[in-house]
Amino acid sequence: MGDRVQAFARLGAGATTMAALVWLLWPENLSVLSDPEPWFAFATACVFWIFTEFKTVEKSKATENDVRVARELLELHAGQFRFLLKETDLWQFISSEYYTNLGNFCDRWDREVLFFHDQQLNQQLEKLVKELSELHNKIAMNTVPVLLGGEFKTGFKQTRYVSEDEYDKLRAKSKEANSLASTAWQTLDEIVSKVRRTIPEATVKPL
Repeated sequence: MGDRVQAFARLGAGATTMAALVWLLWPENLSVLSDPEPWFAFATACVFWIFTEFKTVEKSKATENDVRVARELLELHAGQFRFLLKETDLWQFISSEYYTNLGNFCDRWDREVLFFHDQQLNQQLEKLVKELSELHNKIAMNTVPVLLGGEFKTGFKQTRYVSEDEYDKLRAKSKEANSLASTAWQTLDEIVSKVRRTIPEATVKPL
C-alpha cells in the first residue's frame, strides 16, 4: 500500500470509528447500550483503524546478486568509470590500471560471473559490456603502456617524435576512443538511474 493510499485509508477508518462511537455514546435512551449492533460496529471500526496504522513496506524483489552488482555499478559510476569514460581525454596518459580494470570487468561478463537476474537490467548490462569491450579493444590495438614516473601509463599521446601524418592519425583514433567512452558512459548512467529506482537496497546498506 502506497503512502497516499494508506493516508486515505487512515482517514476513512478514523471517520468510521468516530461515527460508530457517536452512535454508541449518543443514544436516544440508555437501552441502546445493551444493543450489540452499535458495539459490533464500533469494535469492527476500531480493529480496522488499528490495522491501517501499521505501515506496509514494499519489499524489493531483487536478489542478493542483483543488489551486489547494482552496488558495484554505483561505485564505478561514482569513481573509476566516471573518471575514465566521462572526465578524461583519452589522448592523455593515465594509469594503465584503469584499462586493466575495464578489461577485467568485461571478462567477468564473458565468464558469466557478472550478470543481473533481472532481465531488463541484464540486457542493459550486456549493452554496456559490449560498448566497454569496443573501447578496450580500441585502446589495446592502438596504444602501448609506457613507464612514466615509476608507473605504467597508457594514452594515445606519444613520448617520442612522430611525423605529422602519424600524429594526426593518433589524434583521430583518440577522438574515436573518446566517442566510444561517451556512449558507454551514457549507457552506464541509464543503468544507474534505473538501479536507484528499482533496487534501493543497493544505496542504503551492505549485504
